[in-house]
Amino acid sequence: MLAWLESLRADAVFGWRQLKKHWVTSAAAILSLALGIGACTSAFRLIDALLLRPLPVPNPDRLYSLSRQGLNFDGKPSIDQNCEYPLFLQMRAAVKDRAELLALSYADRVDLSYRPDQEIEKAYVQYVSGWMFESFGLRPVLGRLLTETGDRIPGAHPYAVLSYDYWTLRFGQDPKVVGRSFRMGETLYEVIGVVEKPFTGTEPGTMIDVFVPAMMNPYVTALRRQRFSGVCSAEAGCRGGARSREARSKFPCVRRREGQGICRRSPGGPG
Repeated sequence: MLAWLESLRADAVFGWRQLKKHWVTSAAAILSLALGIGACTSAFRLIDALLLRPLPVPNPDRLYSLSRQGLNFDGKPSIDQNCEYPLFLQMRAAVKDRAELLALSYADRVDLSYRPDQEIEKAYVQYVSGWMFESFGLRPVLGRLLTETGDRIPGAHPYAVLSYDYWTLRFGQDPKVVGRSFRMGETLYEVIGVVEKPFTGTEPGTMIDVFVPAMMNPYVTALRRQRFSGVCSAEAGCRGGARSREARSKFPCVRRREGQGICRRSPGGPG
């Protein structure tokens, strides 16, 4: 044992002398190793966040992304994940006994201000169905969350829910944030709650700051029959172990001339 320790000590002394003798080469090698390890770790964390990590909700394996196959204006096959909001409501009604559909917009970085005398700031906003939080089994850490009753009449419920991270970074977890108002566009919104951590939205790679009801989307309220690419991106969380094909069979009957609805499973859930 003593001989082994003596040999280890001699190797360590020899190695240290070599490092001191060739310190430039040694420093370059150590720096290269550090940069390589850091780059690999960062790349893995990014891939994990975007592709591997499931949505932080109960039963993420039962989430599906809804898309439709049809023909584009050139007559070529295409896959579309967007639709008019009235069509989304028809599809939701068609599968209500087998699945729950949620209308989700893409994240949009918008201007908003909390007081007239404050500078305009940027925040990521997502329009969501009022029943999204309940469907995902999410709870508030402060105040309350959006509900289905507050997402039925266009423009009638200008309420907002903040993400936990945004509440922490922007307001320092101030409990008095509930009841505060901010202006986004021409509309004044009231903050009614903060959703629990770590939920930050359904879009991979983007952390949503503010969630507002889908019926507050200007394309829904002002142009209800116009096609748009925002709020009608839908996700379906199948209830009670329902198979996707059971829900999928209902979509073609809703609007065959627009294409066939297909439930596609998102890897680990949407986001």
